[in-house]
Amino acid sequence: MPGLRVGYLIASPDLFPHLLRLKQSADLHTNRLGQWQALQWIGTEHYREHLLTLCEFYRGRRDAFEDALQTHFSDLAEWNSPQGGLFFWLTLKQPLDTRTLLDAALAQDVAFMPGEPFFADPDANHGHLRLNFSHIDPARLNEGIKRLASVVRAAQNLKAA
Repeated sequence: MPGLRVGYLIASPDLFPHLLRLKQSADLHTNRLGQWQALQWIGTEHYREHLLTLCEFYRGRRDAFEDALQTHFSDLAEWNSPQGGLFFWLTLKQPLDTRTLLDAALAQDVAFMPGEPFFADPDANHGHLRLNFSHIDPARLNEGIKRLASVVRAAQNLKAA
């Protein structure tokens, strides 16, 4: 749970002692009051209602984001609609090193995470973008995706020239 610094881990028994040592080296121990608060909250009907509210909220954001992607990126990239998480993973139809796009995107007041750093061999895996749909203002969503698509198109046209 963010803020309380409480979480959980499911691991095989042989890994657990090693993971526990890593955790202890990071923060010594977990806040007992935070653990108690989390336990009290998780067992309530309000918690279940809160989860349903969050799911509905982020589902709406995801769907609006995907509509904007369909409008502006359908000729540029492929993606799957995320069933969990807060990110779209796009694969460009004409791959290019997306790390080179970031400055141009920021100049247009849009941001994304280049996909290359998510691979063991970044230089062999060009053409991926990770886009977060959780924080963008819905009123600005369409314009932001349009600007990002324009940045990608310009880079692909430059590469083709």
